[in-house]
Amino acid sequence: MPRMALSFFSTPHPDWVVEINHKNRVFGFTLGFVVLGVHMLGKDYGPLSWWLLGLQFLVYPQLLYWRTRASANGRETEMSHLTLDSFVFGLWAGYLGFPMWATFGMCVSTCINHTSYRGAKGALQSLAALGAGALVAVVAFGFKAMVNK
Repeated sequence: MPRMALSFFSTPHPDWVVEINHKNRVFGFTLGFVVLGVHMLGKDYGPLSWWLLGLQFLVYPQLLYWRTRASANGRETEMSHLTLDSFVFGLWAGYLGFPMWATFGMCVSTCINHTSYRGAKGALQSLAALGAGALVAVVAFGFKAMVNK
C-alpha cells in the first residue's frame, strides 16, 4: 500500500522524530485551522486575519519541514520548532481573546509535545513560549477576554 505523502519530498527524513512531528504538525494545525476558523466565523475579523490564519495553520507546517530538511541537525531544528509552535499558539490565543477551548487545546498540545521530548524542562519551555506569544498579542492588540463566547 503506498504511503500518504504530506510534503513534496519523495524520500522521508532519516530521523523519525522529524517525520512524526511533521505528520503531527500537519494534522494538528489543519485541525487548529478548522477550530479557530469556526471561532472566527461571524465575528469582526477582516481578510488579513483570515489570510494569516491560513498561512499559519496550512502553510507554516510545510515551511518548518522544509527548514528542518535543509538543516544539518534535523532533531535540534525540530525541537526549536516546538518552541516556535508554542509561541505562535500564544499569539493566536491572545489575538482571539483567549477562547476557552481553543486556548486549552493549543496549550495542552504544545505542552505535551515539549514534555514528551524534554520532560519537565520542555513543559516549562512551552509554557514560557505560550506566555510570551500571548503577551505580545495583548500588547499589540489589547486584552479582550472571550473565555465564554
